[in-house]
Amino acid sequence: RMVSPDHYIKECARSRIIPLSVSDELHGVYTPLVNEYIEKARKGWKMPIPVIDYVNHTQEGRHRAMVAKRLGLKKIPVLFVEEAR
Repeated sequence: RMVSPDHYIKECARSRIIPLSVSDELHGVYTPLVNEYIEKARKGWKMPIPVIDYVNHTQEGRHRAMVAKRLGLKKIPVLFVEEAR
């Protein structure tokens, strides 16, 4: 689905075994890494799609979401895993 970077972060926080506040979720974001990714994105680097896995209570992509937000993107593609088969 296409969601805003802010929505992605909110869903990351909500998807934890014990849900976190957005502020607590953002404590795991390392600003120097976001800055590095911004520079790579400006040079054409393609980033993997962020994932929120509600089944295993994991996520991959907070830094990418923050890059998108800082670059002014309104929506990003996100893979949501909502059930296991």
